[in-house]
Amino acid sequence: RNFFQAKDTYLDMSPFLRADKISGALLLYHALEDQNQGTAPMSSTRMFAALQGLGKNAALYMYPYEDHSVSTYASDLDLWARWVAWMDVHVKGAGKPAAKALVP
Repeated sequence: RNFFQAKDTYLDMSPFLRADKISGALLLYHALEDQNQGTAPMSSTRMFAALQGLGKNAALYMYPYEDHSVSTYASDLDLWARWVAWMDVHVKGAGKPAAKALVP
């Protein structure tokens, strides 16, 4: 069914309309060339803008030249590095920036 055939269902399932209920840090990433109808890059941009407007902790990374899933080696490495760094700060560190090593 499309949006106009099931408007209430689509609105009820919309993460954007629940941005104010998100309490934890949210890492968003999206491929800029995503051709999947249901996951347009604009959705991530709007969600990020909503979270920013609400003062929520969020980050958005857009991968150029990628389709629905990240397929290049460089993008894949970058994606994993961002996941690990995000988890280190927002899960292991509970939102505190990682301590920097002191070098004499």
